[in-house]
Amino acid sequence: MTHEDFSILMDDITDHLRKTMASKNAEYAPGDDKLANFKKSSRMTGKSVQECLWMFCVKHLVSVQDIVQGESNYTPELLREKCGDIRAYTCLLEACMMEQNA
Repeated sequence: MTHEDFSILMDDITDHLRKTMASKNAEYAPGDDKLANFKKSSRMTGKSVQECLWMFCVKHLVSVQDIVQGESNYTPELLREKCGDIRAYTCLLEACMMEQNA
């Protein structure tokens, strides 16, 4: 892949991530707190907000692992979705950690 092709891909990935994160607000973060779902999970489980967030992410990591190891048939669209889920969770984790340390 050329540098130019990669740059185009990165623009597409970033745009897709931004749109996906915005579209999930109503479902997972009603109100003004983007991390509300993880905070509720924390209260329910007694785990930290970060631990809850990470456990949600692990499901997506396993899905991608299955693709990498050839245990799952996938389309380019499914790969984009699963990798996008992991990107979203790492962004959410960073936001969570920043909020905790603020």
